[in-house]
Amino acid sequence: MSTTSLNDEFSPVLKQAFAFSYPAQIRQVPRAGWPLLPPSTSPITFYDRHIASNLVLKHVVYLPSLVQQLSKGCDDFIATFLASGRNLNYPEGFVFQERDDHPEAFDDAHSINGYYLERIADVCIMFGSIFHFHPDCQSWSTLLNIQKNTNDGKPCFLGEAWLEVREEILEEDLQFSDGSEAEFLEGLGKDTMDKVRAIGRRYPRFATWEMFAMTDVGISLVKNATLSTTDFVWEFSRTLGSRTLSYSRVPPDTTVASQFIPALKAKRSRGSTKVVVTDSKKEPVTKTSASIRPSNAGTSLKQRGLYRPEPRYYIQHAWAKAVIHDSTFVMLHCGRYERIGIRNRASQTLYLSGLIDTDVLERYELATAPMKTAGSKRPATEEPAGAHIPKRRKTSPERIASETPLGDSGSNDEITKALGKKTLGLVSLQYGPYCSPTPASFIRIGSSCAPSLQPKPPRVQKLKAKYQTHEYFALMLGEPLGDGATGVVHPATLEIQVKDDGGAMSILKRNDLVFKLAFEEEQKTRLQHEFTVYTHFAKTKVAGVPIIHGLFRDPDSGTLAILMDNAGQNLREREKERTGERFPKQVSTTQEERQAFVAVMKSIHRAGIKHMDIRADNLVIHPETGKVAIIDFDRAKFPPENFDRYAEEMDCLEDLLDGRFTPDSY
Repeated sequence: MSTTSLNDEFSPVLKQAFAFSYPAQIRQVPRAGWPLLPPSTSPITFYDRHIASNLVLKHVVYLPSLVQQLSKGCDDFIATFLASGRNLNYPEGFVFQERDDHPEAFDDAHSINGYYLERIADVCIMFGSIFHFHPDCQSWSTLLNIQKNTNDGKPCFLGEAWLEVREEILEEDLQFSDGSEAEFLEGLGKDTMDKVRAIGRRYPRFATWEMFAMTDVGISLVKNATLSTTDFVWEFSRTLGSRTLSYSRVPPDTTVASQFIPALKAKRSRGSTKVVVTDSKKEPVTKTSASIRPSNAGTSLKQRGLYRPEPRYYIQHAWAKAVIHDSTFVMLHCGRYERIGIRNRASQTLYLSGLIDTDVLERYELATAPMKTAGSKRPATEEPAGAHIPKRRKTSPERIASETPLGDSGSNDEITKALGKKTLGLVSLQYGPYCSPTPASFIRIGSSCAPSLQPKPPRVQKLKAKYQTHEYFALMLGEPLGDGATGVVHPATLEIQVKDDGGAMSILKRNDLVFKLAFEEEQKTRLQHEFTVYTHFAKTKVAGVPIIHGLFRDPDSGTLAILMDNAGQNLREREKERTGERFPKQVSTTQEERQAFVAVMKSIHRAGIKHMDIRADNLVIHPETGKVAIIDFDRAKFPPENFDRYAEEMDCLEDLLDGRFTPDSY
């Protein structure tokens, strides 16, 4: 480490802090009774397939020299820092993790994630924060934070981590800071804090990590990520007959790519760096054929479900996260090995480093602000032969969206009748980085529960190989309204073509629907149960619940979804708007509203259903019609599970409506 030659007494300690290697004897040992099996499904999510076409990954470039370039940048930066007369010999002293010669064995991706954050990341982000934001503060503090995904207690193959500005700094909520931390923050000054907040809001996540369990499969995925430059084949939805070209804005690249990637550095020096010019106001262009082939019609057995872990799936998932959060760095890590990637937005290219062996590396990696980064690692001496790539907050799920309404054509009854007969729905996303290049094929697996179609709703039809334009419906999903235990809820705009007896075509539209998506197995189980409850309500003619237009499944991702009417705004959100309170404990209602909610609950109880989750989030009122509804029946119970004990639930509802709700009392 060249910086140790500088006349600074802290340099030896600086080197000691970064010269950390993973103990050679550390191993992966599964928990007793919890075998860590290879993943049986692709990591590519429903959302990953719907990234706009001008934002997806197109090229992967293998760059063995990237590690050395980053290391040199780190040396140069630290040398400049020390040569300026600054030092790191702070009064409070520096405490870092000593090398653990007898570490506990890793048992899954979460344990690897935790070890990495504790032994490496926490030190790196502290130095990065000091060097870039507050070099003269004389405090071992940081404005940055590295987060990891939560552990549900079950062993997992894949974990995630990301680097960001501390949330309380972004939210300007420093009331819980005390002692030296409060003194440090107060001493930074308004200009520094404004700068950090601006960077944090511009780059929600500076870097993203894919953390693999240190199994044979996990090690293989990191080692075989790439050995050559290759065009990348992004996996979209497999619906055939509809393609969309996006003109969404491409975020500008940071200077990191041109600093550490020789090809881009040469272009920059010649003044020929590519600048992506897009017209963000230009609408996407969609080309639709006369017929559509659903994604699971006529596909191979491999496409229909058989899965084998390959690096390309994990690279796509990592790149998609980088697009969503506008990250520059993408890391692949499995405990034993690691690769560093740099995302170049303009060329849609991922530059991927050589393989890094963590038990022989000299590390002084800095995961810092997006304008500069650095690290020191030695690449592994050997690469595997023949490797190649072949690829919120909780809010009301059913509240009314705030967009300007589109002009609906056709009555709701007419649309409901036409919609109930359709087996196939083409679902696209259009918001933020999403502009579906290909729509997802959602196939009906549950009949409509609309009252106007009872008691004999159209039966679920067998899926066909091809569909004409009047044989399917299309949904455009906007930014999520909320998410919860059952999944994510989007506002949905419906377009459906109908053909009359004379062969004339007409287009019917609605923009007051929501699409509730479930992804994990537990979520899908809850959503299926909720649909069963709504089906029961349809048979027993219960009023005051959302109208459900069917249960659907996307064969590409396995996602389940319920299409329903948007019943309105929940009482908690309405109270926030009325009072300005961030977390209102009680809500206010009129006498008419209270009577209406009680009437709905009585109807639900008469049908033999106990809701089991009465709270302000699940009581909604339509802002235009004033009609009330009770939503979210994923926890509801049928007899005999509910023991016919409805009085307690009615008391809970009445107390909530009267402004004296106490959750622990029920």
